[in-house]
Amino acid sequence: MYINKIQFFHIVILAFLISLPVALMGQDENVSDVLIEESAQREEIQRYFGYEDLLFRYLTIPYDISVNVNQQGKYVDIGFALFALLPLALLLLAYKNKRWFYGLMMFFTLYLFICLQFSFLTNSDRSRYYPATDLVTTSTDADIFQSVLEQIYSFAGILTGPIVAGLNSITGPEDHITYPIIVIFFIGVLWLVLRRQEVSDRFKVMFVISAVFIMLCWMLSGGIIWYAFLLLPLGYALIFYAQQGSASKMSTASLKGVKVLTFSIIGIWVFTAYTSRISNLGVQFLIQGPTKDTGKEIVDWRPMPYTVGNMNAQQALNNLASNLSLAINKLNSDDALILQCGSSIQFDIKNDQIRVFEDNNLSYFFGIANQQKTQASITSYYKSVGFKYILLDLKLHTIDRTPEGSLRAKFNAMLTLLMDNPSIRLVATDQQVNVRMPNGSLSPRMGVFPDASLPQAQAFHVIGSYAVFEFL
Repeated sequence: MYINKIQFFHIVILAFLISLPVALMGQDENVSDVLIEESAQREEIQRYFGYEDLLFRYLTIPYDISVNVNQQGKYVDIGFALFALLPLALLLLAYKNKRWFYGLMMFFTLYLFICLQFSFLTNSDRSRYYPATDLVTTSTDADIFQSVLEQIYSFAGILTGPIVAGLNSITGPEDHITYPIIVIFFIGVLWLVLRRQEVSDRFKVMFVISAVFIMLCWMLSGGIIWYAFLLLPLGYALIFYAQQGSASKMSTASLKGVKVLTFSIIGIWVFTAYTSRISNLGVQFLIQGPTKDTGKEIVDWRPMPYTVGNMNAQQALNNLASNLSLAINKLNSDDALILQCGSSIQFDIKNDQIRVFEDNNLSYFFGIANQQKTQASITSYYKSVGFKYILLDLKLHTIDRTPEGSLRAKFNAMLTLLMDNPSIRLVATDQQVNVRMPNGSLSPRMGVFPDASLPQAQAFHVIGSYAVFEFL
């Protein structure tokens, strides 16, 4: 397969013409031009994609989804082995051509340094994250590893600062150059690979299939990795094909060493990932360290007594979350409408498809709040349209990744509606707050709002996950 220079030029021009009228994916709008109540898509979808200017959002996707920059959690974790090994495989193909070898090495290094400018660092106990562009080199809790990383990030910022500034001048929340750059980049890579006579036809076919799929995922997946899981086998297949293609350029010992290193890295990573997925190791383990129960719970044990008949349904609900049976019994005591705000306990509510109105990002609530303004009028509105209960996820605000904190603002507005409202009462929650007793001691009780006179460290006895309120 051969693409001459005129054909390549025509393809480049066509990419620009196709992309000029495109409003890129609707992935983002300028926050200043969008009402906060219309930001649910920005809060829910774009948290996987990032909140940089549009060009950098696309450029950093491979790095972001490999090291979990935008979203942390096992369900979005594909690991960094693929991100590390794929460039090495391409370097193997250019092993004998020094110009291409050093050119690729420089390109990958600059790309990594650009991505670092939109990454994050953490202090030694992982209790605070801050952007790479806001380095705290004098922090008292910095360990050696963090200090070294800060120096690398600082050097990367100095080296790539002019490049980032130049790209910033041509992009923004919306632009018409990001798609042309992506399309031209992939066409250029295809052209460079397909014109190489020494590359096998089998590798070329594999490379074309992978490149097309990668380009489509890059442009259309929005950084949501489960839309692109095929990238994992395709990426590793490319690595192995590249190794085979470089076999004739390397000595037997060197080739054997590369294969052993590659298989060892992949094997260790797969074993580590599998161990992590079937154990209870997670963020709390990293923060708090090992406990007596670390690694023992390969499955959620809480429903097990019910499945074998050692626990009734009410006890099983309370085993999942404190006071949950009280909440479910109240919600099922009539057929009134329920406003659900982010909670995941809808399964046990009878006729939930008819009774439950989902407002998971509080956009509907915030629109009503902007219209009705006061606590009394908002409460009156909900009662007038038939709502009797509010099912609230107490950790809903924690998924907010927007720079402006729009979801946190809406969550705080919801708490303002619920707090000290004479027309709303708490039915049940698994959260416990401390109350100061006459003798000065602290006593826990079921509640959402802590005693304002207590310091934050003493306010909560148990941080909960849900709360059910009733309109009176």
